[in-house]
Amino acid sequence: MDIIRKLREEFGITQSQAENTVRLLDEGNTVPFIARYRKEMTGSLDDQIIRQLSERLTALRNLEDRRTQVRTAIAEQGRLTDALAAKLDAAQTQTEIEDIYRPFRPKRRTRASIAKEKGLQPLADIIWGQKLIGTPEEAAKAFVDSGQGVDTVLDAINGAMDILAEQISDDADLRKLLREETIKCGTIVSKKTKDEPSVYEMYYDYREPLKKAAGHRVLAMNRGEKEGFLSVKIEGEEEKLLQRMERRLIRRSSDTADILRGVITEQVIQRRNTLIHGVISSQCQGNSHRTIRPSGKCANGGSIRIDYLKTAPLRGVSVPFSSLVIFRPVSGGSTSPPSL
Repeated sequence: MDIIRKLREEFGITQSQAENTVRLLDEGNTVPFIARYRKEMTGSLDDQIIRQLSERLTALRNLEDRRTQVRTAIAEQGRLTDALAAKLDAAQTQTEIEDIYRPFRPKRRTRASIAKEKGLQPLADIIWGQKLIGTPEEAAKAFVDSGQGVDTVLDAINGAMDILAEQISDDADLRKLLREETIKCGTIVSKKTKDEPSVYEMYYDYREPLKKAAGHRVLAMNRGEKEGFLSVKIEGEEEKLLQRMERRLIRRSSDTADILRGVITEQVIQRRNTLIHGVISSQCQGNSHRTIRPSGKCANGGSIRIDYLKTAPLRGVSVPFSSLVIFRPVSGGSTSPPSL
Protein backbone atom coordinates (compact mmCIF):
# COMPACT_ATOMS: atom_id res chain seq x y z
CA MET A 1 0.00 0.00 0.00
CA ASP A 2 1.25 3.48 -0.92
CA ILE A 3 0.60 5.27 2.37
CA ILE A 4 1.36 8.74 1.02
CA ARG A 5 -1.10 8.26 -1.85
CA LYS A 6 -3.72 6.94 0.57
CA LEU A 7 -3.34 9.99 2.82
CA ARG A 8 -3.46 12.32 -0.16
CA GLU A 9 -6.71 10.79 -1.40
CA GLU A 10 -8.42 10.59 1.99
CA PHE A 11 -7.54 14.12 3.09
CA GLY A 12 -7.79 15.82 -0.30
CA ILE A 13 -4.27 17.29 -0.12
CA THR A 14 -1.38 17.46 -2.55
CA GLN A 15 1.52 15.03 -2.80
CA SER A 16 3.98 17.56 -1.33
CA GLN A 17 1.64 18.39 1.57
CA ALA A 18 1.36 14.70 2.48
CA GLU A 19 5.08 13.97 2.09
CA ASN A 20 6.23 17.04 4.02
CA THR A 21 3.76 16.55 6.86
CA VAL A 22 4.72 12.89 7.26
CA ARG A 23 8.42 13.83 7.22
CA LEU A 24 7.89 16.49 9.91
CA LEU A 25 5.95 14.05 12.09
CA ASP A 26 8.61 11.37 11.64
CA GLU A 27 11.28 13.85 12.74
CA GLY A 28 9.50 14.15 16.08
CA ASN A 29 7.91 17.57 15.65
CA THR A 30 4.70 18.16 17.57
CA VAL A 31 1.39 18.92 15.87
CA PRO A 32 1.12 22.49 17.28
CA PHE A 33 4.71 23.24 16.18
CA ILE A 34 4.10 21.97 12.64
CA ALA A 35 0.79 23.83 12.32
CA ARG A 36 2.25 27.12 13.54
CA TYR A 37 5.84 27.22 12.30
CA ARG A 38 5.93 24.98 9.22
CA LYS A 39 3.05 26.37 7.20
CA GLU A 40 5.25 26.79 4.13
CA MET A 41 5.91 23.00 4.15
CA THR A 42 2.38 21.79 4.94
CA GLY A 43 0.50 24.23 2.74
CA SER A 44 -1.03 25.88 5.84
CA LEU A 45 -2.74 22.74 7.13
CA ASP A 46 -4.32 23.49 10.51
CA ASP A 47 -3.61 21.55 13.70
CA GLN A 48 -6.87 19.57 13.50
CA ILE A 49 -6.07 18.19 10.04
CA ILE A 50 -2.46 17.43 10.99
CA ARG A 51 -3.57 15.59 14.13
CA GLN A 52 -6.08 13.51 12.15
CA LEU A 53 -3.43 12.81 9.52
CA SER A 54 -0.99 11.72 12.24
CA GLU A 55 -3.54 9.29 13.71
CA ARG A 56 -4.38 7.89 10.27
CA LEU A 57 -0.67 7.53 9.44
CA THR A 58 -0.17 5.43 12.57
CA ALA A 59 -3.21 3.28 11.73
CA LEU A 60 -2.03 2.68 8.15
CA ARG A 61 1.47 1.75 9.29
CA ASN A 62 0.06 -0.67 11.87
CA LEU A 63 -2.08 -2.16 9.10
CA GLU A 64 0.99 -2.68 6.91
CA ASP A 65 2.93 -4.24 9.80
CA ARG A 66 0.12 -6.69 10.46
CA ARG A 67 -0.19 -7.49 6.75
CA THR A 68 3.52 -8.34 6.66
CA GLN A 69 3.26 -10.49 9.82
CA VAL A 70 0.33 -12.47 8.43
CA ARG A 71 1.99 -12.93 5.04
CA THR A 72 5.13 -14.26 6.74
CA ALA A 73 3.18 -16.59 9.04
CA ILE A 74 1.23 -18.13 6.14
CA ALA A 75 4.38 -18.41 3.99
CA GLU A 76 6.17 -20.26 6.80
CA GLN A 77 3.36 -22.84 6.70
CA GLY A 78 3.98 -23.26 2.96
CA ARG A 79 0.39 -22.26 2.18
CA LEU A 80 0.80 -18.81 0.63
CA THR A 81 -0.65 -18.79 -2.89
CA ASP A 82 -0.78 -15.99 -5.45
CA ALA A 83 -4.54 -15.63 -4.91
CA LEU A 84 -4.08 -15.42 -1.14
CA ALA A 85 -1.28 -12.86 -1.51
CA ALA A 86 -3.51 -10.75 -3.78
CA LYS A 87 -6.34 -10.93 -1.25
CA LEU A 88 -3.97 -9.80 1.50
CA ASP A 89 -2.76 -6.89 -0.63
CA ALA A 90 -6.36 -5.82 -1.26
CA ALA A 91 -7.37 -5.87 2.44
CA GLN A 92 -8.12 -2.34 3.67
CA THR A 93 -8.71 -2.98 7.38
CA GLN A 94 -7.25 -5.01 10.23
CA THR A 95 -10.50 -6.96 10.40
CA GLU A 96 -10.19 -8.11 6.79
CA ILE A 97 -6.58 -9.20 7.37
CA GLU A 98 -7.54 -11.15 10.50
CA ASP A 99 -10.38 -12.86 8.58
CA ILE A 100 -7.92 -13.97 5.90
CA TYR A 101 -5.50 -15.27 8.54
CA ARG A 102 -8.19 -17.04 10.56
CA PRO A 103 -8.02 -20.44 8.76
CA PHE A 104 -4.22 -20.47 9.16
CA ARG A 105 -4.09 -19.40 12.79
CA PRO A 106 -3.00 -22.11 15.25
CA LYS A 107 -6.18 -23.40 16.91
CA ARG A 108 -7.03 -25.05 20.17
CA ARG A 109 -8.70 -28.44 20.04
CA THR A 110 -12.25 -27.90 18.79
CA ARG A 111 -15.24 -30.06 17.93
CA ALA A 112 -14.19 -29.80 14.29
CA SER A 113 -10.62 -30.90 15.00
CA ILE A 114 -11.94 -33.85 17.04
CA ALA A 115 -14.21 -34.82 14.14
CA LYS A 116 -11.24 -34.67 11.78
CA GLU A 117 -9.29 -36.95 14.12
CA LYS A 118 -12.17 -39.43 13.82
CA GLY A 119 -11.72 -39.48 10.06
CA LEU A 120 -14.84 -37.49 9.15
CA GLN A 121 -13.21 -34.90 6.89
CA PRO A 122 -13.99 -36.94 3.73
CA LEU A 123 -17.66 -37.07 4.70
CA ALA A 124 -17.67 -33.30 5.22
CA ASP A 125 -16.09 -32.91 1.77
CA ILE A 126 -18.78 -35.12 0.22
CA ILE A 127 -21.56 -33.06 1.80
CA TRP A 128 -19.83 -29.78 0.86
CA GLY A 129 -19.33 -30.95 -2.74
CA GLN A 130 -23.09 -31.69 -3.01
CA LYS A 131 -22.52 -34.60 -5.40
CA LEU A 132 -23.96 -37.49 -3.47
CA ILE A 133 -24.91 -40.86 -4.84
CA GLY A 134 -27.86 -41.71 -2.61
CA THR A 135 -28.76 -39.98 0.63
CA PRO A 136 -26.43 -38.36 3.21
CA GLU A 137 -27.33 -41.15 5.64
CA GLU A 138 -26.20 -43.80 3.16
CA ALA A 139 -22.91 -41.95 2.60
CA ALA A 140 -22.37 -41.63 6.36
CA LYS A 141 -22.68 -45.40 6.96
CA ALA A 142 -19.15 -45.91 5.61
CA PHE A 143 -17.79 -43.69 8.38
CA VAL A 144 -19.41 -45.42 11.36
CA ASP A 145 -16.56 -46.78 13.48
CA SER A 146 -17.03 -47.54 17.18
CA GLY A 147 -13.26 -47.66 17.63
CA GLN A 148 -13.08 -44.01 16.59
CA GLY A 149 -16.06 -43.00 18.71
CA VAL A 150 -18.45 -42.77 15.74
CA ASP A 151 -21.12 -45.18 16.90
CA THR A 152 -24.03 -44.21 14.65
CA VAL A 153 -24.83 -42.58 11.34
CA LEU A 154 -26.08 -39.55 13.25
CA ASP A 155 -22.70 -39.25 15.03
CA ALA A 156 -20.97 -39.24 11.66
CA ILE A 157 -23.26 -36.57 10.21
CA ASN A 158 -22.99 -34.39 13.32
CA GLY A 159 -19.19 -34.62 13.18
CA ALA A 160 -19.20 -33.63 9.51
CA MET A 161 -21.47 -30.69 10.36
CA ASP A 162 -18.97 -29.54 13.00
CA ILE A 163 -16.24 -29.53 10.34
CA LEU A 164 -18.44 -27.64 7.89
CA ALA A 165 -19.41 -25.12 10.56
CA GLU A 166 -15.77 -24.28 11.20
CA GLN A 167 -15.09 -24.19 7.47
CA ILE A 168 -17.87 -21.65 6.91
CA SER A 169 -16.82 -19.67 9.98
CA ASP A 170 -13.26 -19.38 8.67
CA ASP A 171 -14.28 -18.22 5.19
CA ALA A 172 -13.05 -14.60 4.94
CA ASP A 173 -15.43 -13.72 2.08
CA LEU A 174 -18.48 -14.97 3.98
CA ARG A 175 -17.43 -13.13 7.12
CA LYS A 176 -17.02 -9.94 5.10
CA LEU A 177 -20.44 -10.44 3.51
CA LEU A 178 -22.02 -10.98 6.93
CA ARG A 179 -20.31 -7.91 8.37
CA GLU A 180 -21.23 -5.64 5.45
CA GLU A 181 -24.85 -6.80 5.41
CA THR A 182 -25.09 -6.25 9.16
CA ILE A 183 -23.79 -2.69 8.82
CA LYS A 184 -26.13 -2.07 5.88
CA CYS A 185 -29.32 -3.53 7.35
CA GLY A 186 -28.64 -3.91 11.07
CA THR A 187 -29.94 -1.83 13.97
CA ILE A 188 -27.93 -1.22 17.12
CA VAL A 189 -30.10 -1.52 20.23
CA SER A 190 -29.17 -0.70 23.82
CA LYS A 191 -31.14 -1.21 27.05
CA LYS A 192 -30.34 -0.29 30.61
CA THR A 193 -29.17 -2.97 33.03
CA LYS A 194 -29.20 -0.78 36.15
CA ASP A 195 -31.89 1.50 37.53
CA GLU A 196 -29.54 4.28 38.50
CA PRO A 197 -28.38 7.59 37.00
CA SER A 198 -25.31 7.57 34.78
CA VAL A 199 -23.74 9.38 31.84
CA TYR A 200 -25.34 6.73 29.60
CA GLU A 201 -28.98 7.60 30.38
CA MET A 202 -29.74 8.61 26.79
CA TYR A 203 -28.91 5.02 25.78
CA TYR A 204 -31.14 3.33 28.40
CA ASP A 205 -33.75 2.64 25.69
CA TYR A 206 -32.10 3.44 22.39
CA ARG A 207 -32.06 2.08 18.85
CA GLU A 208 -30.60 3.42 15.62
CA PRO A 209 -29.78 2.04 12.15
CA LEU A 210 -26.15 0.97 12.33
CA LYS A 211 -25.23 2.63 9.03
CA LYS A 212 -26.37 6.00 10.42
CA ALA A 213 -24.84 5.59 13.89
CA ALA A 214 -22.04 8.07 14.56
CA GLY A 215 -18.81 6.54 15.80
CA HIS A 216 -18.88 8.37 19.13
CA ARG A 217 -22.37 7.03 19.91
CA VAL A 218 -21.40 3.46 19.07
CA LEU A 219 -18.29 3.77 21.25
CA ALA A 220 -20.35 5.26 24.10
CA MET A 221 -22.75 2.30 24.02
CA ASN A 222 -19.84 -0.11 23.89
CA ARG A 223 -18.25 1.59 26.88
CA GLY A 224 -21.56 1.62 28.77
CA GLU A 225 -21.86 -2.13 28.23
CA LYS A 226 -18.33 -2.74 29.52
CA GLU A 227 -19.10 -0.69 32.64
CA GLY A 228 -22.28 -2.69 33.28
CA PHE A 229 -24.87 0.03 32.63
CA LEU A 230 -26.07 -1.14 29.20
CA SER A 231 -26.93 -4.25 27.28
CA VAL A 232 -26.07 -3.79 23.60
CA LYS A 233 -27.02 -5.98 20.66
CA ILE A 234 -27.35 -5.73 16.90
CA GLU A 235 -30.64 -6.71 15.31
CA GLY A 236 -30.80 -7.47 11.62
CA GLU A 237 -32.70 -9.15 8.84
CA GLU A 238 -31.45 -12.67 9.45
CA GLU A 239 -33.76 -14.13 6.82
CA LYS A 240 -32.17 -11.97 4.13
CA LEU A 241 -28.69 -12.99 5.27
CA LEU A 242 -29.65 -16.65 5.22
CA GLN A 243 -31.04 -16.34 1.71
CA ARG A 244 -27.88 -14.67 0.43
CA MET A 245 -25.62 -17.28 1.97
CA GLU A 246 -27.80 -20.12 0.73
CA ARG A 247 -27.74 -18.77 -2.81
CA ARG A 248 -23.98 -18.61 -2.59
CA LEU A 249 -23.36 -22.04 -1.08
CA ILE A 250 -26.25 -24.36 -1.95
CA ARG A 251 -27.14 -25.75 -5.35
CA ARG A 252 -30.82 -26.08 -6.17
CA SER A 253 -30.72 -29.84 -6.75
CA SER A 254 -28.44 -30.58 -3.80
CA ASP A 255 -29.24 -33.74 -1.81
CA THR A 256 -27.40 -32.21 1.15
CA ALA A 257 -29.26 -28.88 1.05
CA ASP A 258 -31.04 -29.50 4.37
CA ILE A 259 -27.77 -30.31 6.17
CA LEU A 260 -25.99 -27.28 4.72
CA ARG A 261 -28.98 -25.04 5.43
CA GLY A 262 -28.90 -26.11 9.07
CA VAL A 263 -25.18 -25.40 9.33
CA ILE A 264 -25.57 -22.01 7.64
CA THR A 265 -28.46 -21.02 9.93
CA GLU A 266 -26.45 -21.95 13.00
CA GLN A 267 -23.43 -20.05 11.75
CA VAL A 268 -25.38 -16.90 10.89
CA ILE A 269 -26.86 -16.79 14.39
CA GLN A 270 -23.52 -17.53 16.09
CA ARG A 271 -21.43 -15.30 13.83
CA ARG A 272 -23.86 -12.42 14.27
CA ASN A 273 -23.09 -12.55 17.98
CA THR A 274 -19.33 -13.06 17.72
CA LEU A 275 -18.89 -10.56 14.88
CA ILE A 276 -20.56 -7.70 16.77
CA HIS A 277 -17.17 -6.45 18.00
CA GLY A 278 -15.82 -6.47 14.45
CA VAL A 279 -18.92 -4.70 13.13
CA ILE A 280 -18.65 -2.02 15.83
CA SER A 281 -14.94 -1.56 15.09
CA SER A 282 -15.61 -1.26 11.35
CA GLN A 283 -18.41 1.23 11.88
CA CYS A 284 -16.36 3.38 14.26
CA GLN A 285 -13.39 3.20 11.92
CA GLY A 286 -15.54 4.23 8.98
CA ASN A 287 -16.92 7.22 10.85
CA SER A 288 -13.51 8.28 12.12
CA HIS A 289 -12.25 8.64 8.55
CA ARG A 290 -14.84 11.28 7.74
CA THR A 291 -12.32 14.03 8.31
CA ILE A 292 -12.73 17.73 7.80
CA ARG A 293 -10.92 18.30 4.55
CA PRO A 294 -8.31 21.06 4.41
CA SER A 295 -9.07 23.95 2.12
CA GLY A 296 -7.90 23.97 -1.45
CA LYS A 297 -6.81 26.81 -3.71
CA CYS A 298 -8.77 29.32 -5.75
CA ALA A 299 -8.28 29.48 -9.46
CA ASN A 300 -6.10 32.58 -9.05
CA GLY A 301 -3.98 31.00 -6.33
CA GLY A 302 -5.60 32.58 -3.28
CA SER A 303 -6.27 30.51 -0.16
CA ILE A 304 -9.78 29.47 0.83
CA ARG A 305 -10.26 29.08 4.57
CA ILE A 306 -13.11 27.15 6.19
CA ASP A 307 -15.76 29.58 7.41
CA TYR A 308 -16.28 28.22 10.92
CA LEU A 309 -18.72 31.03 11.73
CA LYS A 310 -21.20 29.54 9.26
CA THR A 311 -20.82 25.90 10.25
CA ALA A 312 -22.68 23.92 12.89
CA PRO A 313 -21.14 23.88 16.39
CA LEU A 314 -18.26 21.42 16.82
CA ARG A 315 -18.82 19.79 20.18
CA GLY A 316 -15.58 19.09 22.02
CA VAL A 317 -13.38 20.71 19.35
CA SER A 318 -11.27 23.79 20.06
CA VAL A 319 -11.09 26.13 17.08
CA PRO A 320 -8.08 28.50 17.10
CA PHE A 321 -8.97 32.17 16.79
CA SER A 322 -6.89 32.47 13.63
CA SER A 323 -9.22 29.99 11.95
CA LEU A 324 -12.16 32.31 12.53
CA VAL A 325 -10.67 34.99 10.30
CA ILE A 326 -11.87 34.40 6.77
CA PHE A 327 -9.23 35.17 4.14
CA ARG A 328 -10.50 35.98 0.70
CA PRO A 329 -8.42 36.09 -2.47
CA VAL A 330 -7.62 39.51 -3.88
CA SER A 331 -6.15 40.49 -7.19
CA GLY A 332 -2.73 39.12 -7.89
CA GLY A 333 -3.36 35.86 -6.07
CA SER A 334 -2.44 37.21 -2.61
CA THR A 335 -4.72 37.12 0.40
CA SER A 336 -5.62 39.72 2.96
CA PRO A 337 -7.84 39.69 6.04
CA PRO A 338 -11.09 41.65 6.02
CA SER A 339 -11.14 44.95 7.78
CA LEU A 340 -12.12 44.71 11.45
